[in-house]
Amino acid sequence: MKDWLVATYKINKLKTLEENLKNQEFKYFIPKIRTIKLNSLPKDKPLFPGYIFIFCTSDKYQKLKYTI
Repeated sequence: MKDWLVATYKINKLKTLEENLKNQEFKYFIPKIRTIKLNSLPKDKPLFPGYIFIFCTSDKYQKLKYTI
């Protein structure tokens, strides 16, 4: 079975999480929104901070469960 799962992560550990998911060949999605403030460049920020969507099959679920 193939499903999109929602997982939580520590906000300051996003880079580590992305590296680990890429190394394990998981597909993931972090919805982002572009914010614009006066006198600064636009920034992309997570729409739902602390949450990530991961595409996972049932046979890879164990690997995902123990990902840092």
